[in-house]
Amino acid sequence: MPNINYIASAGTGKTYNLISEVIKKILDEDVSLKNLLILTFTEKTATELKEKLLERIKEILNNPEISKETKVKLHKQLIFVESGYIGTFHSVFLRLLKKYPENSKIDNSFSIISNDLDSFLDLAFEKWIELDFETNKEDWQEIINILRGSPRRIKEVFTNLYKNRLKLTKPKIELNKQQKTINRLKRELEKTLDKLFTEYRDTLNKIKEKNNNLFKLSPFELKN
Repeated sequence: MPNINYIASAGTGKTYNLISEVIKKILDEDVSLKNLLILTFTEKTATELKEKLLERIKEILNNPEISKETKVKLHKQLIFVESGYIGTFHSVFLRLLKKYPENSKIDNSFSIISNDLDSFLDLAFEKWIELDFETNKEDWQEIINILRGSPRRIKEVFTNLYKNRLKLTKPKIELNKQQKTINRLKRELEKTLDKLFTEYRDTLNKIKEKNNNLFKLSPFELKN
């Protein structure tokens, strides 16, 4: 049986066509839902697929004109909407790993770490401190002194460092290039200031005369 791929933008009927193809395989090709693999990227889409598939099956079953044979076929498939392999990539393959540990070579008693890394980091952090403290006691003592009385804060600092470790890249500094950029910007700023104070010198002097208490510097002094 060939694979079926639907590639189209939102709202173009991908779900409808996919469900129609599934119903066609059940009725015309005598394929059971338990032998179909239907994968999505999100739990929301997987739930929507199951709901719409159930709706379509019930809609056909409620049609008084369908044959007894068709009813029997569809009734058998109702149980496989939930127990079959319809879901996200992660959820379906998790079931497969647990169901066939002899093939995956993975102990099926394993569990999945949640998206929140805190539970994992708690253990990893404690083990790391135990090992590192033996070789870097002075450094750790300094950290403890800085954050004394707040062990939670120590953990928070290092947890954030761990989570952001890929972002902590050492910047490449080219002093010559930076100096050239600074000099260029300085020249541009000087030209802008010269132009500004030349064109608006008289205006600035008038402002100073009217607001002597607020504007004590002369335009020349202000420019400098």
